[in-house]
Amino acid sequence: MAWERLRTDYKDAVWPGLKRYVLIDNGDNTISLQDVTIYTVYDESFFGALDANRINEAINRIMAALENGTDLYEVFTEFFENQQEAFKGKANLDLDTFNVFLDNLKSTANSDVTQMKKDYTTEITQFEENQENLFTQWFDLIKGQLSADQAGKLQIEISDLTTHIKNLAVKIHIKDTVGTAAAVVMKNATTGNSYRITDFTQPIYVTEAGDYTLECENDSYMVAPRTVNISNVDLMTHKTFKLIDGNGLGFVDGYVGCYVNK
Repeated sequence: MAWERLRTDYKDAVWPGLKRYVLIDNGDNTISLQDVTIYTVYDESFFGALDANRINEAINRIMAALENGTDLYEVFTEFFENQQEAFKGKANLDLDTFNVFLDNLKSTANSDVTQMKKDYTTEITQFEENQENLFTQWFDLIKGQLSADQAGKLQIEISDLTTHIKNLAVKIHIKDTVGTAAAVVMKNATTGNSYRITDFTQPIYVTEAGDYTLECENDSYMVAPRTVNISNVDLMTHKTFKLIDGNGLGFVDGYVGCYVNK
């Protein structure tokens, strides 16, 4: 069966003003809320079980292609573990030699330090190039196990999955009103995971629910609002925060206010 590409035309639902609901009396001491909001974009924003099942089926197909009849995962794992150990051994040996040399150098002139650093850098660079060449040769051999069509289809499926994950995620925007180069750290107090935001021109994509705290690494600035809760119902939404000058300001319940001297 030919692969049917996943949707990539989702849009955020748009409506003017606030959402509108009609209260309906069900006649059994219960009420219902009927959504009568007029949406500009609605059908393109709906994500249901069909899309979720197709994404899961695509992932299962990719994993089955990797696992059935090939041991690529195990080969990759073993190769990188071996290269990691080789690099650590080489780095530790060079570091020990480097430290001994520096100790002996203290009693002599420092004119040879520059040359020593160049030699050390050249040696490490050559070692890294050798490892890269080994990996390239190995990977070229592995690629022969997959046909060009299979490799191309696999890359397309991976790209489609990446696009869908970003479409589903909550988009976090930081509006920089002070022009600082300091980063903003967004930490999930529920799980302990955190994001470090340095590029304020692009959103970051958050898929993990929890209670988040946003702080600027420069104490002179603060983010407003400072806290936010993200749940699964926030999928495919945008949230905007402002990076502002924090002098004379403080937070109350996650929102910023100013101090007034009596």
